[in-house]
Amino acid sequence: MTDEQKRQIAKLRIEGLGYKAIAERLGFSINSVKSYCKMHALEVGEIADSVCENCGKPIYQVPGRRRKRFADGKVSIYSSKIFCGECGGVYGAKVWHSTDKYRRTVYRCNDKFKNHCHTPHFTVEEIQTIFIKAVNKLLEGKDEVIANIRLLQRDVCGKDELVKEQAKYHEDMVALAELTSQCIAENARVAMDQDDYKKRYGDLAGRYDAAKKAYDTVTDEIQHRQARNEQMDAFIAELKEQGMLTEFDERLWCSLVDFITVYGKGDIRVTFRDGTEIRA
Repeated sequence: MTDEQKRQIAKLRIEGLGYKAIAERLGFSINSVKSYCKMHALEVGEIADSVCENCGKPIYQVPGRRRKRFADGKVSIYSSKIFCGECGGVYGAKVWHSTDKYRRTVYRCNDKFKNHCHTPHFTVEEIQTIFIKAVNKLLEGKDEVIANIRLLQRDVCGKDELVKEQAKYHEDMVALAELTSQCIAENARVAMDQDDYKKRYGDLAGRYDAAKKAYDTVTDEIQHRQARNEQMDAFIAELKEQGMLTEFDERLWCSLVDFITVYGKGDIRVTFRDGTEIRA
């Protein structure tokens, strides 16, 4: 994916387009667009106001201030990563005591007062501590975790049967396209009953569309499994080299954590990119 394509995805997402619409417009699979939006804080509920003209990163504009054209690195790495276990709402940054010396930023459920959920808020330092605890728990049993990921890769990332299906649907499309061309040529060459011709043509076109739809569905699934497999490989490589954490590591946060679900102060679950869930 080029930088220009990334900018286009972010721009279209901000304009309100869904994953499918963006995928169709830019020629990507739906899963590729969805993964990119999730990794770059372009999820529903926390859409940026514009994107950087250089890199395509989301920019959150401040009302009343001069409009930013370029990213300044201040987009929170915690955006769209933390969810309320009661209502499913996204945690967002809130500034408390904004005008006095007690000013601080906390993260709480954006729908807290709408849904009256009771999940707690967290400071950035508390989020970082949760992450450190979860990573260290993961590392304590990393050999078992890696073995389980390998099993999961075998079970959910296999593509052999799908590739065979893809080839079959492609053959069907080629054959149906040829039959359609022959039908059109015959109608141009020989005087045919036009009702019969339209019925025959419509039948071939319908069969072709069905084969094309099946082909696209299988192709999307192959791409999704390939991306998932690569994601798991990267996770394993990171895990193998990582020692126990003593302080917060932003790079690890971005590469390891999929999302965090908060059910209560004593029930916080960190889900890593391989699907492993750790109660921090």
